[in-house]
Amino acid sequence: MNCANHPALVASSTCFTCDTALCDECNLGQGGADPICSPCSALVAADDAGLEMADALTRHQQYSQVMLKKSNFRKIMPYCILIVAVIVLGLLVGKIIQLNVSVAPDDQQEMLSEEL
Repeated sequence: MNCANHPALVASSTCFTCDTALCDECNLGQGGADPICSPCSALVAADDAGLEMADALTRHQQYSQVMLKKSNFRKIMPYCILIVAVIVLGLLVGKIIQLNVSVAPDDQQEMLSEEL
């Protein structure tokens, strides 16, 4: 499993609150504390500070949705590039075939006139 924030890094733990995969850099619960991600850490700090928990939770959910969209985009991007490459290649091959077909009759006429 890879880190949710750094897909190139292997996750060393998961957040004890939301189960998000975390690498060592993203784990804010260092020193034997439970592993915790930055948004959940902010929630805990907000709770400790006596702030409205619903507001902090809403911000966390919004952050999670943004990260999910970024993650999904990263997953489908290689496929989009592949599709575009196949389309461009198909157009190029079609153009080459079209050029060969349009050149071929002239070559055939020259060959026929040389034979006669």
